[in-house]
Amino acid sequence: MSSSDRGWPWPGVLLSLCVLGAACARGPGAEFDPAPQRMVPGWGLNTGPVDVVIEGENFVGLPAWHLGEREPVSVDARYEAFLDEVALEDVSVEDTSRLRARVPQGIAPGWHTLAVVGPQGQRVELSRAWYASERPLAQLQAQAVLERTQVEVGERVRVLLTVENVGSTAALGVAPVLRVTGEGQVERLLEPPGPADLAPGARASFTWELVAATSGEARFSVEAVGQEQELGQELRMPAVAVGPLWIRPPAGRLVARFSPLPTTVLLRQTFDVELEVTNPGGHPVLGVRPDAYGYSGWGWVVLVSGPEPASANIPAGGRVVFRGRLQAMRTGPCTVRAGASGLEQSRGVTVVAPAVDSSTVTVR
Repeated sequence: MSSSDRGWPWPGVLLSLCVLGAACARGPGAEFDPAPQRMVPGWGLNTGPVDVVIEGENFVGLPAWHLGEREPVSVDARYEAFLDEVALEDVSVEDTSRLRARVPQGIAPGWHTLAVVGPQGQRVELSRAWYASERPLAQLQAQAVLERTQVEVGERVRVLLTVENVGSTAALGVAPVLRVTGEGQVERLLEPPGPADLAPGARASFTWELVAATSGEARFSVEAVGQEQELGQELRMPAVAVGPLWIRPPAGRLVARFSPLPTTVLLRQTFDVELEVTNPGGHPVLGVRPDAYGYSGWGWVVLVSGPEPASANIPAGGRVVFRGRLQAMRTGPCTVRAGASGLEQSRGVTVVAPAVDSSTVTVR
């Protein structure tokens, strides 16, 4: 007659009984005790119940033999769990490596030791397994400001970041991160100082000083990272977008330069003078005309015709030469001075080429 005909348990249960019998024969050993390793999550607010998972090993049931009963074998999988002296609710076995439970509302703030009690009464503890708090742990919030939204190539701009710890524990080693995207490029002149530790409610400010390098649109993304004090978990503030920053080509500007004058002229003689005006900026300058005329030295000359042209529009990177005719009126060395000015097209502001001196001409 087969074992099933005699009411014997199935082979898997027989194996469990054999293992248990061998363990009993050897006496109890720690290798069969439940082994909790961590609680997930490792903390929670005590203002309400929190569902948790206790991860570990050896969360197995205890087989029991019932002679003469319809079900000769049953498995006792009753586990208990405590945080210090507070019993967890609804403790159940999910599998051999996980227990499910609920931390009740109102547990005292701070660290608690976990105790797991197995079906045989084995009690195993895990210190600092759960942290209870009345408020959220360290949490970073930030405000970011772009000092200006428009600059020209070569101009400076600052990005300002303020980080606040709105949680109930300290945030350690809080460091800012700045990322730049877009066609416009900047160079970093000044980085913020090193990381800061933020107590609950504390703030820290960080500043980047940048210089516009190439024209185009630049966008900024700022973050802050750190470490929560109690659990040691990483803190990462959600990225805050700043900008865009519009970087324009250099504004129109003017530079004046005389062509060399004759070294010697005779009294009452006329001679030509040329003033070259260039626009090395990034925008056209309109209505450019020579101005700020002047002379210095013992000699004396006067403008008898010109300038030609009277005015001109100079494109970005362009140049124009203004020509005039001078007449020598008194003997001695003489230096001519002149500048230029015009209207910068993009902004409608006056752009000036500072007055410059010519080479010296001697009137005889």
